[in-house]
Amino acid sequence: MRVILLRHGQTAWNALRRVQGHSDIPLDEHGLEQARRAAAELASCPFDRIVSSPLRRAVQTAEIVAEGRGLDIEIEPLLIEMGFGENEGTTYEDFPGTFFTAPEQ
Repeated sequence: MRVILLRHGQTAWNALRRVQGHSDIPLDEHGLEQARRAAAELASCPFDRIVSSPLRRAVQTAEIVAEGRGLDIEIEPLLIEMGFGENEGTTYEDFPGTFFTAPEQ
């Protein structure tokens, strides 16, 4: 069995370095383009299933990859991103040296 893991494309909050977690932020234009490029790279890979987190950014990415494959996207709630509660929407810089390291720009 071969499993391909693909992270969702960029959202406005990713671009602003905001913590997303369970916040249901859609892909921005750059994220849509990233998903289209990923779909093109994966075009020759046969898929039996496409499974996604229920969040819009993940579903949007999965839909673009699934286009033309004749596969329904299976929504799996257990794949939802980790939640950050009241910290969602804050910036990475608000948490220096805490529970995660900010990605380099």
